[in-house]
Parts: sequence; C-alpha cells; structure tokens
Amino acid sequence: MRGYRRSWLRGDLLAGVTVAAYLVPQVMAYARVAGLRPAAGLWAAVPALVIYAAIGSSRSLSFGPEATTALMTATAIGPLAGGNPARYAALAATLALLADVMAAAAGTLRLGFLADLLSRPVLVGYMAGVALIMIAGQLGPATGVAVRGEAFAAQIASFTRHAGDTRLATVANGPCAGILCDSFAAGGHSVG
Repeated sequence: MRGYRRSWLRGDLLAGVTVAAYLVPQVMAYARVAGLRPAAGLWAAVPALVIYAAIGSSRSLSFGPEATTALMTATAIGPLAGGNPARYAALAATLALLADVMAAAAGTLRLGFLADLLSRPVLVGYMAGVALIMIAGQLGPATGVAVRGEAFAAQIASFTRHAGDTRLATVANGPCAGILCDSFAAGGHSVG
C-alpha cells in the first residue's frame, strides 16, 4: 500500500466489482462441489482475498477457492466424515486451515521454486484427471440420471447402466443456461 497511486483507485474499484460479479456464484458452486453449503464458499473466498490484499506481494496472483481444490476436498474428507454433515464441515474447515498454514510456511521459506520442478506432462495429467472426475460427478445433475458411487469408475458404471433414464429437458437446460450466463457476462443481453 505504500506505493499505491490514487490514480489506480477507479480501475481497481471497477476490477473489484467485476471480480465480485463472477466470484460470488462461482465460489458458491465450488462449495457445492466440495460437499458444503453455498455460504461456505463465500466464507472461504472473502477472507482469503482480504488477507492477500493486505499482505500479498503479487499484483496478478489469484488466491481463493477453485474447482480442483473443491473436488479434492470432497474426495479427501468425504470418506472420513461417515455421512455426518457437521463432521464433514469441521473436517473441511480443518483442511482449509492446514492448507493456509502450509502456504504461509512455504511462502516464508521461499519454496515457490518447487512448483517449477513439476513437469508440464504431470500438470496436464493432473488437470485432465480432475476434469474427468468433475465430469463424472456432474453426470447426474446434468442429465437427470440417478448416478451412484463415490469413485470415478463407480459413477461412470452407474451412469452407463441408467443412461436410458436421461431427461432431455435437463440435458437441454445446461447449455441454454450457460449461453444465457455468457451473454449476460459479456454485456450482450439483459436477463430479466
């Protein structure tokens, strides 16, 4: 903040409003992917942004909830919670705090160079795996088919067995909602 110029304020405020417009629904969806209430996404995003604004050093770093973190959270703590929603929420909060402590320790020890050691094929494989797991997890909501199972293979097998139960109206709704949201975000149309 010592080197902040007053002329930057207008652009920063506009950027903040723009980020909030997409961040709020996005983090609420990530909370659902993680198996938590949508409000938990807001509680995860807002403090991270405020803390990083106060102590962070990068002007372009994005810090906060993301799809891969949400999915890995659900995968890691789901079996440990034993179906108990209160325990699940407590485990998710503990995991978030542990990740924060580890990130702070890595920053203090200047361990950012370790990320450069990960090869591109490893990163691409990781992202492809996460994408496949997310697709399998959304097959039920996107098609109206009752998909069972926690693991990727079990979800794919369940969907394949019940693919005949696909609801065409549900399938058609996804792209239509996406197109409408994209148009609204681009300022092309108003949604009323």
